[in-house]
Formats: sequence, C-alpha cells, structure tokens
Amino acid sequence: MTSRRRAASTLLLLLVGACTNATSDGSLDAAPDRLAATDRADRTPAPSVVGGLRGFALADASGVALRTAGGEIDFLTGINVGSAVPGRMPAELAVDAPTWRRWFGMIGETGVHAIRIYTVQPPYFYDELLAYNTAHHTRPLYLVHGVWIPEDQAVEARNLSDPEVIDQTETDIDDAVAVIHGDATLPKRQGYASGTYTSDVSPWLLSWVYGVEMDPNLVSQSDKANSGQAYEGQFVTPTEDPSPTEVWLARMIDRLAAAEAAYGNTMPLSFSNWPTTDPLEHPSEPLASEDLVSIDANHLRATDRWPGGMYASYHAYPHYPDFQRYEPGIFDYAYRDREDAYAGYLAKLRDHHLEADLPVMVMEFGVPSSIGSAHGGSLGRDQGGHTEQEAMAINADLLRTQFDLGLLGGFVFAWQDEWFKRTWNTMDTEIPADRRQLWQNPLTNEANFGLVAMDAGEGGPPIVIDGDGADWMTANSPVITSRPIITFGRSERPMTSPTCTSASS
Repeated sequence: MTSRRRAASTLLLLLVGACTNATSDGSLDAAPDRLAATDRADRTPAPSVVGGLRGFALADASGVALRTAGGEIDFLTGINVGSAVPGRMPAELAVDAPTWRRWFGMIGETGVHAIRIYTVQPPYFYDELLAYNTAHHTRPLYLVHGVWIPEDQAVEARNLSDPEVIDQTETDIDDAVAVIHGDATLPKRQGYASGTYTSDVSPWLLSWVYGVEMDPNLVSQSDKANSGQAYEGQFVTPTEDPSPTEVWLARMIDRLAAAEAAYGNTMPLSFSNWPTTDPLEHPSEPLASEDLVSIDANHLRATDRWPGGMYASYHAYPHYPDFQRYEPGIFDYAYRDREDAYAGYLAKLRDHHLEADLPVMVMEFGVPSSIGSAHGGSLGRDQGGHTEQEAMAINADLLRTQFDLGLLGGFVFAWQDEWFKRTWNTMDTEIPADRRQLWQNPLTNEANFGLVAMDAGEGGPPIVIDGDGADWMTANSPVITSRPIITFGRSERPMTSPTCTSASS
C-alpha cells in the first residue's frame, strides 16, 4: 500500500496545492500530510520478455504493474491532453511543436506518470516527446494512446461493421501503431494528422485505449444490424454471449494487439467507455437514452498470447448521468463516514469487473472552474460553478476516492481549457455556432476543465461587453482582423487562487 500512496501523492499535491483546508467540510485538509512527499524514484522503464513479447506494464486480476528501475508502480496518475487551442477545432491539430515542448515540461513538473492523447498527432508531437523523455530518462512521461473511430461514417451507415467503416478503422489502427514506432508516412486527410513519422516512442507506450464514448443510438442500431456476429481473435477475443458491438471491439483491439506483436511488444489494452453505455442497469435514470444499451469489458478477454492483459476504463464524473443522485446503492453508498454517490458508482463498476478479473481505470474525471453549471452532483461536485481552488480540491478528492477503492488510477480531465466545447444550457446563445472556438465563454462548463487556464487576451480580455464600443475598433480586435485569435487572443497560465499555490508548483 505504501507504493500506491507514493504514486497517488504527487497529483494530489498538484491539485490541492498548498491549501491546508482544501474543502469546505475539511475532508481533505490533511491529505498532503497523510500522503508521502513527491515520489522521486527512478521511473526508467524496466521491460521484460513474457511469452516472446517485450513489455514493462502488465494488467491482470490483481491490478496493473508499471515496472520501472525504481520498482513497480501500481497506482497510475495522468492527465488527458486534447488537440485544440483557443481559436481552433480539435480536428485541426493546431498544437504546435513549441507548445508541446513547453507543455511536456510543465506536465513533467506535476509528477504524473503519463499523458493520454485521443488520436494520432502530427510528427512533431512524437519528436518532442522523444526529446523530452530522452532528456528526462529517469522521469519520463509515459504515453496512453488512442485511436479515433470513423464515427461519421458509422453513424451514416448505422453500422459499425459496414465494410467501408471496417476498412477505414483497420487502416487507422495499423497507421497508429506504425506512428508509435516511428515507422509511418501518412497522406494528407482532412481532420487527421499526416506526414512522415521517424521518432519511436514505443519504449514509453504504457497502454492503448481504443475508441471514443460510443453513441448509444449508434450502438443499438449496429447491434440490430449485426445480430449473431462472431469473431475469434489471436490476442483478444470475445467471451460467451457478447453483443455485436463487443464482438466488433474485440476484433479491432485484436488487430491493434497483432500490430504491436509484430514489433515484439505487449502492453495493457482497453477501450473507452462511459456511464451511458456501462454494463450496469440503472432503473432510476430519468433519460432513457442514458441506459439504452450496455458495452461490457467483461465480454472481451486477452488470450494467453497477450501477456499485457486488459482492463476496463471509464470516463467517470461525479455529476453525470443523473442516476448517481437517485440509485439506491450508489447515492447512499457509505464512504469516509458520509454518503458519496461517486464512490458508490465506482465501487459498483469495480465489483462488476472483478467477476471477470478485470481491474478498472478512470481515464477521465474532474470538475470545471466555470461560472456556469450544467448538472448538480453529490457533495457539491457540480458540473461547474466552482472557483479554481474549489475545482482543484474536488479533483483531488475524486482521485483520492479512486485510490481508496483500489482502482488502477485516474487521469484528470483535462490539461488545457478548450474553447470549442459546448454544453446544453449555453449552446443556443453562442451565435454563430461555428465561431464558438474563437471566444472564451465562462458560462460554458465544458470549456473550462483545464488545469491550465486559457484566458482571453494578454493582460486582459481584448473585448469587454460593457457598453463602451471603443475596444471593438482597436487594430487587434478579432472582429475586424482575419488573423487567427490564437496569435493574439490568449494567455496561458496554470490555475491558481489567492490562497493556493500555482497548480504547476
């Protein structure tokens, strides 16, 4: 347990900062004292060969083991990093090389074990990560990599197993694995990265997490179109009685494993899931679409040919969906001498996957520091309406919960604010909608999850809605210039508060 405490302590300290009374009820006031100081052990990967494949991380019924020169790490902390900056959409992949270089240094200073990216990035991302990890070989940033699915094609076809969807999906998987190994040249393609990839970052590839949060309607339609579908994989295969979507996932993840095995590597594998498509039944959920279908990681298993193993991963937030507030066994779950719905939900997921000897990782969690809020959560963990200090303290509390419940770890969402994001109770007022990414809206909670705040302007917002039109007429107004707003309209800073140290300290 001591090693788990050391592993969890760094991100807890990052989130709580120097506050000695981080939450209003004092539940975290001594957390930094109870946890060990920042772990400075040597994190150089220490791979071994198992079953003919080389790996430094393995997942099984007992959890996950990240094998390093300083010993095994069994509780993993990380940060999700998106592909967008102010003024740009994520499919533009507009984070440039100097920004990645700066961010890697800042993220490394937090002490987390890993970063997670959702899709293939431009070649310079891998160049910069290789350079960073080479220069910081005892404190590298491990990588959890994703692969987008061609969701638009699948939605149009209403079928994940449509031949064109399958062809594109398999191509994307093969390309992503080749990219990781610095062995790819990708043609130009709208919404995707391209170029020649020569930087091999596979020595730090901690895991693949395949796919996206699945649209329940797409899953339902695809399941109906593919009833009776079967597949038997070499490395990852379905178990008994899988749904057609689970068969499809097994096929795609098996292909990913085969591509890695061709390079002689193995590592833990998973796929993105969320409460909307979790394997549990939620009769108290008021929205039918939030409990329409299930995708169960218990219905996929790693074969003996894949020693890296598998785990279940979830994007799990304390404020969504609504069943967390109503479901017996969740809303009234006793944890730390109080009723804690978030702990109750995670405990149910943990117990369900223990039936198949699968450990659980929370691949996204957090609350935003926005003025606006979209959902209420238990214990005040609402989807917005928090100061920066409050948001960081809640995030620390959530991570501590994951640790206490014996999960694999937690990846906070997200590194940077994302202006392009929308939410149900402000989107109709953001006019025109296709310019949402050009301005900062503190009322939109989804745009304000970042550990690094992306503030408008350098030294203050360039435009203030105050009845005075003079600022609209200045030369650098985004209203009267065609220059991208990112060149002059943002200021990047770690979250802070008058009573807390900087989040990057």
